[in-house]
Amino acid sequence: MVEEGKPERITDDQTEYIAGIFREWQKKTTFAGRENIKCCAVGLDEVLAGGNLRLEANIFNDDARTAARDIDGGKYPAVKFGELADSYMFGRSVKLMREKSPYPFFQPSSVTDIKPEHDGYLYSRKQSEIDELKIHEGQILLSRSGAIGNVTYVSRTLGDKYLSPDMIRIDCHNPEDAGYIYAYLKSHQCQKILQSFAFGAVIQHINPEHLSDIPVPDAPAEIRRRIHDLIVQSYALRDESNTMLDEAESLMVRELGLPPVDDMRPGGEVLAFEASSADFLSSGRFEASYHSPLFGEIVRHLQDNAGEVLSVGDERVSRDIILPGRFKRVYVSEGYGVPFIGGRSIYELDPADKKYLSFSQHEDRIRDELTIHTNIILITRSGTIGNVALVPEHWDGWTASDDIIRVIPASDDIAGYVYVWLSSEWGRELMRRYKHGAVIEHIEVEHVGYVPFPILRDKGIQERVNSLALEANSRRYEAWRLEREAMRIVEDEILG
Repeated sequence: MVEEGKPERITDDQTEYIAGIFREWQKKTTFAGRENIKCCAVGLDEVLAGGNLRLEANIFNDDARTAARDIDGGKYPAVKFGELADSYMFGRSVKLMREKSPYPFFQPSSVTDIKPEHDGYLYSRKQSEIDELKIHEGQILLSRSGAIGNVTYVSRTLGDKYLSPDMIRIDCHNPEDAGYIYAYLKSHQCQKILQSFAFGAVIQHINPEHLSDIPVPDAPAEIRRRIHDLIVQSYALRDESNTMLDEAESLMVRELGLPPVDDMRPGGEVLAFEASSADFLSSGRFEASYHSPLFGEIVRHLQDNAGEVLSVGDERVSRDIILPGRFKRVYVSEGYGVPFIGGRSIYELDPADKKYLSFSQHEDRIRDELTIHTNIILITRSGTIGNVALVPEHWDGWTASDDIIRVIPASDDIAGYVYVWLSSEWGRELMRRYKHGAVIEHIEVEHVGYVPFPILRDKGIQERVNSLALEANSRRYEAWRLEREAMRIVEDEILG
């Protein structure tokens, strides 16, 4: 007999008995993937807890429940997340436009980048709808759709910018807890809990209210402040690196007298233009985009204003340009393989979605093709073409996707300048000239080698551009090192 209003609680012995029956069934079944099935028994009281009546198996994920129990019974007493911070989001959709406005708009996919780029400009007849999307320094942002649980801290780079309503904002009651909450949300244990809240048939989501009951270790104020300071310093170094890169590009642009790319497009948005038959025959390319007048306009400007125009494949610019061959990847658990990153991750300081490639299965390929080193330049070649990154020190020895082209600079004396040119809007336009493919667009190694490369007349300015880029890359390594120390304190000293 169960007393009304008090659902019967399943005992630990009953839980183990039910789970044991499932494990015996699992051993006797033969369908593919059975070894990845996890099981646990859930009491009715857990189903009714909080009034959510969630019946999906994922909400009772045993890894998440174990993580929550470990935090509740950990070194420090746990408090509810809602006691430390407010989390909220906006449900209102907004209109974007390409024309410039005072309100550059950022999507969730870009805000975790070290140097995020806006995705358009906000438009609304109501100023209040625009104002509520502004974020401020000291906030924490958490992705709630698709790639759930990506976390970023709002520093000077993102402060006072306008962000998608489809991202959770977190305001800490004590501003000096922000760094601690940020690092805790990124911890393995908290990520397991966050993932268990996901719902949705096609695109997964979580909501702000899911955060309120997450247990958070109530660590001493001194430790929380130390973690906060490390995170703030880490993001300050990222801001400094972005400022240095902006200065480097400004110096290059001023020396070359480059106008914005949009101003160089003949007739603005070109819909029709003439091309000679000789151009078609010499190139063997018949796509209209390949023969766009913009390419010739940029090259003519460089010839008029640069000391010399080389190509990226010139031996004075690069020692080699490499694209690894395709292969079937064998991934292993963290600690048992080499970190492996994809093209979507090259803008992040420490990619959240990195995997680990089996060294024993891919030893030759890792040694000869896949390994990346400090100051090598990475370029995405498929889908989104022309995203460019300079490999920081902490990626040295990692591996990268076979969909990423590697440019090995001739020396460190030019590596930073090559990166600044290729990552500029003019360098990317020159690379994208060579794109091909009906559904998914690509560029090839030889195409990167063909890209025009300007040598500045003033060697001192070119050296300054180069040193600024390399110093910015060093700042990013220091930023990573500080965040890793903060994460070590959270995961080792607090969560154990």
